Amino acid sequence: MRSLFIALLLALPAVALAQANYQEGYIVKNNGDTIKGYINYQEWAYSPQKVEFKTNRTDNQPQDCNPGNIKGFGVKGAETYASFVGLISMNKNIFPDVPSNLDTTRKQGAIFLKQLDSGDRLTLYYNSEIHKNRFFIAEKGQPPVELKYYEYYDQSNTEVVFRNLYRGQLLLYAYKFSSGDQNLKNKIEQAKFEQPDLEEIVDEINGTGILKEGSTSTHKAEKSPTRLFGGVGLNSISTTYYYSGLVTTTTTGGQTMVSASFGSRNSSTQALKFDFGMDVFINPDIQQFVFRTELSFSSFSGHFSLPATATTSIAGSDLSFTESSLTVTPQFLFSVYNKDKVKVYIDAGFGLNRSSFSNNSDGTGESASGGYMFRAYFPIEAGIILNKRFDISFTYASFTTSWDYSAAAVFNKLSTTLGVKVFLN
Repeated sequence: MRSLFIALLLALPAVALAQANYQEGYIVKNNGDTIKGYINYQEWAYSPQKVEFKTNRTDNQPQDCNPGNIKGFGVKGAETYASFVGLISMNKNIFPDVPSNLDTTRKQGAIFLKQLDSGDRLTLYYNSEIHKNRFFIAEKGQPPVELKYYEYYDQSNTEVVFRNLYRGQLLLYAYKFSSGDQNLKNKIEQAKFEQPDLEEIVDEINGTGILKEGSTSTHKAEKSPTRLFGGVGLNSISTTYYYSGLVTTTTTGGQTMVSASFGSRNSSTQALKFDFGMDVFINPDIQQFVFRTELSFSSFSGHFSLPATATTSIAGSDLSFTESSLTVTPQFLFSVYNKDKVKVYIDAGFGLNRSSFSNNSDGTGESASGGYMFRAYFPIEAGIILNKRFDISFTYASFTTSWDYSAAAVFNKLSTTLGVKVFLN
């Protein structure tokens, strides 16, 4: 198993170069023509500034597309983007990194807008960059208009001021299309500058809050940002008991010399481990970056035969114990090879472990006691995900103190696990 893990690590540089993720999609040229092909669909933390497009998946050289040379693009079953060229606001508006005074600066720019919601009357778009969120709205057949929102510190630099001009813009659409419905007006006056609130308003103006007969909406059904899993693994645990002893020697002159000696005993055990946990995606459509929280339970036994020279009360006897552990492991998973049906990933995190001991015996009828009930360790993992349903992984963890006894120590020197997980949703 260790050889497999090393082989995966050595293969990472080559695999990482193959991280293009071309999915079926299209681009819309500036003359209005739609070209079908393949978009290099990435897990963008912010709105993309450009995308790579191939007419055929096997083409060697992709075409670089930006908001200036195409009208938009789409990834089949995932996302749709429109290009916007014009004046855009430049003020930071994500707390706490907001300006110390009102900043209404606008500059000429070219950006991609992600379509969030579209209906018979209005379409809502979103653009993001570091420290800045933008929302745009467009009437059917009209260019997008930016919703205005300013957030800044007052002159004392202690209070935050909010200028929610977007509410006034939305009220104009409400009066135009919904005859000033009072319930809708109240919602707009309370709406935050956030995607859920704005989508709800646009849905109601479009008449798709509760879908009305004859109305249409392209409000995208969001994929779940989380998934649950359960699994089982086979632990191989190498445990070492360190002890000290005294060696008596007699010199040629008849003088007796006593010196210390140190030794160890090893025990190798295989035991089952049971897992349950949850994954959180940055982008559920791609699933390349994942934050995973795992709860696991395992139990194993250690058995050591100690030599007569050991300087403990249990010299010449056996030491045995059973350790049961409950572990919570937050970790970060990255798919170095990321395709829809096959993903190869590496994973690192830290484990918080609580252990309890039973069946402890020193071979003399006395119960052995003592121990570290809480500990932390740092596992690393490599694995493969098949069809977004099965996860086969190999985990390595080392040098985690397990139990301290009789002025010596028992360690779980090395733990390796071959595991299988099944995703439940």
